[in-house]
Amino acid sequence: MVNTKITSVEHLKSVLFDEWLKVPSEIVKNMIESMSLSVLKLRATILDVKNQIISLKSSPSLDFKILSTEEEIYAKIATKF
Repeated sequence: MVNTKITSVEHLKSVLFDEWLKVPSEIVKNMIESMSLSVLKLRATILDVKNQIISLKSSPSLDFKILSTEEEIYAKIATKF
């Protein structure tokens, strides 16, 4: 790793490029191959959360509503007691 003061954007680009070339190709290959799996896992998680929210919103038995303000939250809590 270069331990120098960066003086410009061009200098930064140059340092980053030089350092990137030092990264072993096996590490780069593993990073590339793991990205598609990571993206798929993230997309599945986001989709799962969206489906849970839709399920909660459409369930009339839960009396579920997203409260938009702190005052609404406290008012809802107060009505339960």
